[in-house]
Amino acid sequence: MKTSKIKSIVSVKPYKTENGTLYYHNLELDNGEKINLGKKKELQVGWSVTYELVQDAEKHEFPKAKPLAPPPTSTLTGSKDELILRQVAFKGAIELASTGKVGLSEIETYTNNFFNLLKQ
Repeated sequence: MKTSKIKSIVSVKPYKTENGTLYYHNLELDNGEKINLGKKKELQVGWSVTYELVQDAEKHEFPKAKPLAPPPTSTLTGSKDELILRQVAFKGAIELASTGKVGLSEIETYTNNFFNLLKQ
């Protein structure tokens, strides 16, 4: 599996099927590869594509590639247990704010304080 940004689109050939139109793109990518990729919508320069080659690149100028879903990314860091503790701490801070005992601007501070207490 490889991911790269589209540097240029050399050509686009629409192909009508019973399930709609497929667009076959001859692409030049930022990683230096040239590929032929079929998608249900037209691609744009600058977009990232995740793919796997299904033809030999040495035999074809634009070898066929199979589009793949990009790997999932997570902005969460820490262990599962830490994430649960952080959620519990946040819920506690929200409950204080909803009763008017602390202001909305203090939620982050109380969340961090509760989290540190729970981690001990």
